[in-house]
Amino acid sequence: MIFGVGTDVVELSRIQATYDRFGEHFVRRLLMEEELALFQKTKWPVRFLAMRFAGKEATVKAMGTGFAHGVWLRDVGITNNEWGRPLVVWSERGRRVCDRLGIGEGHVSLTDDAGLVIAFAVVEKGLRCTVFPFDIETVPDVEFGRRMWGLDDLPDDEVATAMTFMRQQQTGSDFLPLHQHRVVAISVALRTGDSFRVWSLGDEESDEAEIVGRFFDGIERYAPDLVSWNGSGFDLPVLHYRALRHGIQAPRYWEVGDSDREYKWNNYLGRFHWRHVDLMDVLSGYQLRGRASLDQTAVLLGFPGKLGMSGDKVWEKWLAGGIREIRDYCETDVLNTWLIYLRFEFMRGNLDTPGLEREFAMVRETLAGMSAPHLDEFLDAWPETG
Repeated sequence: MIFGVGTDVVELSRIQATYDRFGEHFVRRLLMEEELALFQKTKWPVRFLAMRFAGKEATVKAMGTGFAHGVWLRDVGITNNEWGRPLVVWSERGRRVCDRLGIGEGHVSLTDDAGLVIAFAVVEKGLRCTVFPFDIETVPDVEFGRRMWGLDDLPDDEVATAMTFMRQQQTGSDFLPLHQHRVVAISVALRTGDSFRVWSLGDEESDEAEIVGRFFDGIERYAPDLVSWNGSGFDLPVLHYRALRHGIQAPRYWEVGDSDREYKWNNYLGRFHWRHVDLMDVLSGYQLRGRASLDQTAVLLGFPGKLGMSGDKVWEKWLAGGIREIRDYCETDVLNTWLIYLRFEFMRGNLDTPGLEREFAMVRETLAGMSAPHLDEFLDAWPETG
């Protein structure tokens, strides 16, 4: 879908005069490295420069930024494919601006006649920003249970049983309060630029402090949009307590506009902001009775779902030393979350049908290339029509 369009007209005589006056300095102020390589081969330098100037102007108009808001002359460029078709490219800084605005690919058409160069640009909508779907798996914090209730002589399984029994007596549910959960796995996907990755933070030997620290380090580094299923109600509050427990700093995550005005109206903590999308919350219309499980929503949409594993089996797996199986399960939950998010973005109009199909294809190609049994099982359970 179209994000914006732009056009520009440049007089060749104006570019000729500027080139005559400033020469190489003008060329290097205007062109990206990719464009410079093409410029050195051209027989018509002024025409080349005029077309690049007009193409850049039209593109930044389509972006809605102009040459401002973090975009300058060498942050957008015009190259050519093997048939000579002009292609829009961005610098790393320019791509970050596009990601922040939700801009995907750019297209430009160039023509010249009667001493004029005319450029027409179209930029498509894309996924907004660098996107970071995530999921956590937890077990009872038996160390806390021992200290809190003097259960030093009991093994882990009996401490956990005592904790859940007390909770059952208090509330009628054996689900522990959030501060009594210990994080044993965090899996994430990262969609940025033209790449997609999925993995579990740390390794099988990593302790809780390391994986929680890595999670908040990722936010510090990429400033991504977070995507979760019940992240507002479970994952993030648990991570708050565990970061507090281990003395982990996360200034960007907690930013609400005091140091960066961009976060005042769109931050990770605001329930109705878009920097963190809790799909369960949003799709239910923020209504308790409208909530659905990740597993059932994934199956509803033709995605694999849980594949036989579930959160209530994590403690049993943990006691049996099955951290690898826990991490694998967490990764498939992230994949289900991501695929639902893509359909959500399609519903919102941020992806069109070709864009959605490209995103699905990227996930399939990534998983096929990882050669992991649990990901192969996920692919086998995901029909091509999904």
